[in-house]
Amino acid sequence: MASSFFVTADRPGETPHVLVAAAEALVQHNLGDAASVVIRAALASPGLTRAELARLRLADAARLARANDEAGAKKQLGDALSLDPAVTFELPVSTRLEALLEDARSRLPPSSGPTPPSSSSGREKPAAALVRIVDLLGSNAQMEAADIVLQVGWQYLPFTAEEQVQLGVRRGTVKAGLFDDAEARRAFKAALRLDRAAKLPGWAPPDTVRQFDELRAELLPPPPPSSSPPIAEAERPADEEVASVRSNVITINSLSLALPALALVVDLHTLALQAGYERVLHPNVTALVYALPAVALDQYSPYGIVLAGMIRIYFSGTAPAGLYLAAGTGLAVSNVPAGLLTSPTLLPIAIGGYQHVFENGLVLGGGLGMMLAINIHGVGPIPYAEISGGFAF
Repeated sequence: MASSFFVTADRPGETPHVLVAAAEALVQHNLGDAASVVIRAALASPGLTRAELARLRLADAARLARANDEAGAKKQLGDALSLDPAVTFELPVSTRLEALLEDARSRLPPSSGPTPPSSSSGREKPAAALVRIVDLLGSNAQMEAADIVLQVGWQYLPFTAEEQVQLGVRRGTVKAGLFDDAEARRAFKAALRLDRAAKLPGWAPPDTVRQFDELRAELLPPPPPSSSPPIAEAERPADEEVASVRSNVITINSLSLALPALALVVDLHTLALQAGYERVLHPNVTALVYALPAVALDQYSPYGIVLAGMIRIYFSGTAPAGLYLAAGTGLAVSNVPAGLLTSPTLLPIAIGGYQHVFENGLVLGGGLGMMLAINIHGVGPIPYAEISGGFAF
C-alpha cells in the first residue's frame, strides 16, 4: 500500500512524538488492533507532553468510534480535554465525533489559566521508538501496520548511521513479509552497505534470514588469496545456526508401533509406519503433520490410518532444532468394529522431546507424550513415544 503521511504539529515549530503520528496514521487506515497497540505503547512512553497525550486520547476515541463503541469514545474525549482543553482532531473523523468533542468541551468548567506545561525530560528518540514499536508489531505478524509506522518514521530524519541500519533491516523484513521482494532487497542492501555485520530482528522468519545472508555474501569482497595453509580448522556452526537455514523436515518414527494403530489388532503381526512433515513458521515455532497407515497380517486383516496435526514450540535453540513441546489433534479411522480405536476416534495429543539437526541435514529426535482416544465407547489414555530420523532442507 503506497501512502503519504504528513505530520501535523500541536503548535507552530513543534513536531509531535513519532508514536503519536503513527497511532493517528493507523487509525486513519482502519487498522484498529494495531493502533491500539501503538497507543498503549505511546501512553507509557516517557517525556510526552500533555498536548501529545491528549492527541493520543483523541486517536483512541476515533478508533473506538469506528468500532461503534460510542461510550468508550466519549470517555477518551473527556480524558483528552482534561489534558488539553484546546485539543482538536488531527485526522479525518465523522461529523458525529466532532460534535461529541465540542459538546464535551462546552461542558468544561471555566479555565483558571493556561494548561500547565509538561516536562519532556527522558523523551525517547524517534528511531528508538520506531524500532521498539515495529518489533512489537512485527512479532505479532502485523506487517501492514509496521510498514505504515516506518513510512511515518521517515519524516523524522535525520537519523544516525546506526539508526539507519536498525530501521533499514526492519523495513526490509517488513517488506519481505508483505511479499515486496524488490523493496526488501533494496532496504537490506542499504543497511548492509552501512554495516556489513548488521543483524535482522529476532522475529524475522527463516526465509528472510536466508535472503539477507545471501545479500550479505554478495556484498562482501572475496577473501584475499593466501599461499599458506589454514592454521586451524574452521569453527563449526552452532546448532541453531545450522537449523536456522533449514525450514523443512521429513522424519520417520522407528517406534511406529507405539502409536494407537497397535490397538487395531489383537496380536503384534502388524505393519505400521509413521511419517511426518515439519515446516518452520517462526524462529521458535513449527507446524507438523503426521500420517500412520497400519495393516494386520492375519486372516481378519483389520486396517486403519491415523492422521495428526500439531504445533511444536522450541524453547531452546532455533526451530527445527532443540528442546520442544508440541500439542495437537489426530483422527484414527479403521475397520475395527469395537475397541479403543473404533472408527472414527479423536486423538488429542501432547508431546515433549528434543530434535537435533546435523550440518549435512540429517535429523535425529525423540519424544514422549500422551494421547486420549475419544469415541462412542468412551475415553482412554494412550502413551506415545518416538525415536525419529529424517532429513532437513
